Amino acid sequence: MLIAQLSDSHLKRPSEVAYGGHVDTAFFLRKAISHLNALMPRPDLVLLTGDLTDHGTLDQMDHVCSHLSALEIPLLAIPGNHDDRALFHKFFPELVTEQSDGAFSYVVDRGPLRFVMLDSSVPGKPFGLLEDSSLDLLQSALDTTPVIPTVVAVHHPPVEVGIEHMDRQNLLNSNQLAETISSAPHVLAILCGHIHRTIHANFAGTSVIVAPSPAHSVSLNLNPGAAPQFRMEPPAVLLHQWQHHPEPFGRLITHTCYIADYGADYPFFDGNGQLLD
Repeated sequence: MLIAQLSDSHLKRPSEVAYGGHVDTAFFLRKAISHLNALMPRPDLVLLTGDLTDHGTLDQMDHVCSHLSALEIPLLAIPGNHDDRALFHKFFPELVTEQSDGAFSYVVDRGPLRFVMLDSSVPGKPFGLLEDSSLDLLQSALDTTPVIPTVVAVHHPPVEVGIEHMDRQNLLNSNQLAETISSAPHVLAILCGHIHRTIHANFAGTSVIVAPSPAHSVSLNLNPGAAPQFRMEPPAVLLHQWQHHPEPFGRLITHTCYIADYGADYPFFDGNGQLLD
């Protein structure tokens, strides 16, 4: 099974360009969707791991969904801190029914895998927090018998990544997530967004994998006290390939897939099987 992860598109209203006119996020989202539609093999599923919009307004969400209508692959989505969870209930009603606390968390089985999609957004705040209802949903999904290989998606990473201004906005109750995950060896990975960079980390006996943005990147500056900045690095999505393997729950392999034309593929070997100099 092949899963694409697209994160942090940060769309504004039609014709608006972000960050002082430097980032045309709508243009980059269109490029990302065309790129995903053209992939061979085509992904079986696209995960949108939050910050679809820049300010969580109705017109921005409508703008996002007008672009997503061109995606020819089934999708699952969760909100990020720039989104409005109530609008997710309005625009993606087929994914989850209203929860008592308003969180947009749900569980979906696709093919051989289970996807636990967790809403870590806190209305009006940049940091992340998993509410009790979401943690209970996760626990229930992991306790199912027979055990199902599971992917967990949450916008805010549960680890500090060394970029100080982003680490102040990570998942505040990551200890509660760790308590649940650490006793579940069938969790293949925790897929996150928020940082706008490809990052891998160990956490509670599994892997945290952070996706890049299809638009701008957060600058990689590991110096304490570094100012928040962005730069225009190559836009990308992640491709997660689940392989059925003799290991109990299979294996998840992650590739960074750049959204650009880098020219033709060149052979390593000539027609006689000799390595080209």
